[in-house]
Amino acid sequence: MQHKALVILLFLPFLGRSLPEHPLEKGGGTIGSLGAVSEPLASYKSYLLAKFGRAEQEAFFFDLCLARACRERNLAPKALEEARAQAEKEIESRGDRFPAKVRQDLLTRFTLLYLHGIRLRALAPTLRKVTEEKLRRVFDQVYGVDGLRVRVRHILVSFVGTKELLRKKLGREPAEKEVLEAAKKRIDALATKLRQGEPFAKLLPYSDDPTTRTLLEDSRFRDQAGLIPGYNFQRFGTGFAEAVRGLPVNRVSPPVRSSHGWHLIQVLEKTRTRFEDVRDDCERRFLSAPPDGFEEREIQKRLFAKYQVELR
Repeated sequence: MQHKALVILLFLPFLGRSLPEHPLEKGGGTIGSLGAVSEPLASYKSYLLAKFGRAEQEAFFFDLCLARACRERNLAPKALEEARAQAEKEIESRGDRFPAKVRQDLLTRFTLLYLHGIRLRALAPTLRKVTEEKLRRVFDQVYGVDGLRVRVRHILVSFVGTKELLRKKLGREPAEKEVLEAAKKRIDALATKLRQGEPFAKLLPYSDDPTTRTLLEDSRFRDQAGLIPGYNFQRFGTGFAEAVRGLPVNRVSPPVRSSHGWHLIQVLEKTRTRFEDVRDDCERRFLSAPPDGFEEREIQKRLFAKYQVELR
């Protein structure tokens, strides 16, 4: 009885009167006929339950719980109107190419989809607990690991690229030792050119990085060649990261080995930010960030427990 009451209490405010009426809601016990045989609505409901199974069942109850939780906290009071407006806009953006019945179904589906998102985004921040660990995570993402944000470019002599060069040169499959020795000789030769005054940019065509070579071929993007977008001290491993941390701006590193091959690294910019100076900003970002899939599942679990949802 308690379970049934939950459905009744949540269902009405969840849907409301603003959603487009579906033809099946107008009454009647059949959904159509096959020859002289009428198909009852109850059979169609059983078919839908069997077809969509537990996943849609959970989604239904999750939306009911979101509606109740938002109502209790007075969150997103105009969610239904906003969702319907977004759904109308979505359909309009797709052009006037839907029959009336299809448009009606799409309007309902999009409205429910947007309604779920609006309520979830409104509720999620109220359930989040601010901790130093979580704020530090935001800090690292926004301001760089430990507050160090860098702009880095490199020249790569890869083991794969070296192996291909040796294969063409020798006419056979090179041994691993031959590849390692040849890669080291290649990077040492480039490092020597740098010490002799060759500009870093002039050596970029020797890089085995395919993105670098592609950018060099287009004059519009040539100045981006060799850059590692959004470098976060993880790509290419710890040795590469340590070299970046220790390099003064515009200085070029000696050859640095990674699992990919050998690198010559140049740090173009370094920006340091103290956590204490931006803590409030990190908290604001943490609370306003849209929930990811993991958080959404945690919210569902929490609401199901709170409202004693039982799926049958």
